[in-house]
Amino acid sequence: MTRFNFLFFSHASRNVLAPVSINQSDKTIVSKKQRGFSLLEILVALAILALIALALGRQGGQSLNQAQTLSLKTQALWMIEDRLVAMERAPWPEPGRTAVNLPDDNLQIITEVIATSDEDFRRITVSVVEMTPQQQEPREILSMTAFKGRY
Repeated sequence: MTRFNFLFFSHASRNVLAPVSINQSDKTIVSKKQRGFSLLEILVALAILALIALALGRQGGQSLNQAQTLSLKTQALWMIEDRLVAMERAPWPEPGRTAVNLPDDNLQIITEVIATSDEDFRRITVSVVEMTPQQQEPREILSMTAFKGRY
């Protein structure tokens, strides 16, 4: 049981009459000013914690987005390199454009062979684009250009 009394304190040059709480179970005296934090202090602390949590959540979301983008670009690079190696081993390519759809990933590999001013060389551009239903135009993820000689 807690009882409230007024206790007279003598402090430096002035006398203070302060409300105190006397805890009957362990016979300790606790001043009302020492009992806890004010509502304003708690609200300020909560506001600071909320701002920190918001900043951390935002940073985590950006990191996840960057990791997904990097993964997609790495996958596109592997596809382009595979396509260029296949073109290197293939017979002499004729100028033109081909596209291969990858339905599982909504990706498309576009290979464009262009004749150069030297008839013994071909310019080969391989691009990986993302085909999404929301976009009118495909979004290019990565593109690479190489040259192939006839001999």
